[in-house]
Amino acid sequence: MTTKNLSKWLLPLSRLSSLCVADSTVLNHDLACVIRANCPAFRELTCTSYTGDLFDRNLATFIRGLKTNTLRSLTVSPHLLETTSIGGQSLTALSKHSRSLNTLHVWGLQLPGFRSLHVLRDCVRLKSLRLGTTHHFEDYSWQTTCGSVIREVVLWLQNCTALKDLYFDRLPASLVVLREVLRSANVRLKRLSLLAARPEVLDREFFDSLSYQTELQRLDIVFRQADFAEIDKADRPIFVDAISRCRYLRRLCVNEAFTLGNIICLSITLPFLEYFMLDGCLVNDISLATLSRLLRLKTLLVTGRWAVTPAGVWNFLDELERRQGGEHDGLIIVFAARPETPKFTDEEVSDLNAAVSRRFKGGRFVITERHLPTLSGLSDILEPAS
Repeated sequence: MTTKNLSKWLLPLSRLSSLCVADSTVLNHDLACVIRANCPAFRELTCTSYTGDLFDRNLATFIRGLKTNTLRSLTVSPHLLETTSIGGQSLTALSKHSRSLNTLHVWGLQLPGFRSLHVLRDCVRLKSLRLGTTHHFEDYSWQTTCGSVIREVVLWLQNCTALKDLYFDRLPASLVVLREVLRSANVRLKRLSLLAARPEVLDREFFDSLSYQTELQRLDIVFRQADFAEIDKADRPIFVDAISRCRYLRRLCVNEAFTLGNIICLSITLPFLEYFMLDGCLVNDISLATLSRLLRLKTLLVTGRWAVTPAGVWNFLDELERRQGGEHDGLIIVFAARPETPKFTDEEVSDLNAAVSRRFKGGRFVITERHLPTLSGLSDILEPAS
C-alpha cells in the first residue's frame, strides 16, 4: 500500500488510536499530517524496519509531523535481516513527544542506534523500555567506543522515575548500565528482563545492585551456561540473597543451578512466586520436594541435566496437595531434557500428566527434548512481545 492510498484509508477513521505497519515505506511527513488532521486520538505506532538510512529519516519526519506530545508508544521490529535501521534522526525526533511517550520497544538495534540512545535523555516519562540487538552486534565494544554515550544513557534511565518494565536483549554493556541504574532511588521496577550479551559475566557488583529493586514482580536473567560457571562460588549466595530481597516476585526465570540450600531460601522468602524456571543440574528428588513450599506455584520449568525420578515427581505432587493454603490450579510442570538426562517412559509421563490434570484442575506434566537454556530457546519463554 502506498502512502497516498493509506492516507485515503485513514481519512474517515477519526477514532484511530494505533497503527501497525508492516511496510514502513509508507511512513513519512505526509502521512503524519493526515493523521494529525483527521485522527486526534492517535497514540501508538508499531512498525517494521527496512534497511538503509531512508528508514531512519522517514520515521523521523513522521514522528515530527505528529502533534507534539501525543505519541505514547513506539515499537520498531526488524525485518528478515534481524536488524533495525533506527538511528539518531528518529530517536532525536522522539524528544518532541518526551512528555507523552511511555512505551519504547526497539528490537534489532545496529551501531547507529547504539551510538544515539543518549539523545533520548528528555524522554523521562517512560514506563516500559525494551531494547534488543542480535548475535551480530552483541560483541560490539560499546563501552570502549562510546563510553560517554553509556554514561548519558545511565543518567537518562536514572531520571525515568515512572519506569516499571526494563528489558535488555543481548544489548552490549547491559550490565554496565544496570549496575548503576538499579541502584538509583528513582527507579523502582516491576519487571526486569535481561538476556545478556556474550562477553558479559554476572558479578558481585551486579548482584548488589539487583538487591535494591525490592518491588520487582518479574525477574528474567538469562546467560550462556558457561557464564554462570565462571561466577565465584563466594558470590552465588549474594545472588540468591539479592533475589530473596525481591519478596514480591511472581515470576523468576534464571538459568542458574540453585543448590538445595538456595532453593530452601527462595521457597521461604518468595511467598508470591507463581512461575519458576531454573537450571536442573543440581535438581533431584529432594530439592524438587522442597519446591512444594511455594504455595502459589503455577508453573515450574526445569531445564538441562536434572536427576529427578518419577517417584520424586509423585512425591512432589503429594507434597503440594498436603500443604495447607496452596493455590496450584492449572499447574504446569515442564522438564526440558538433554540427551544424557534420565529417561521417563511414555507411560510414566502419561500417568503423571493425568494425575496433574486431575489433582490441579487441568494442569499438565511435560517432558520435552527441546534444548531451552540458550539465548534463542529462552527468548520464546520470556515472551518479549508481551
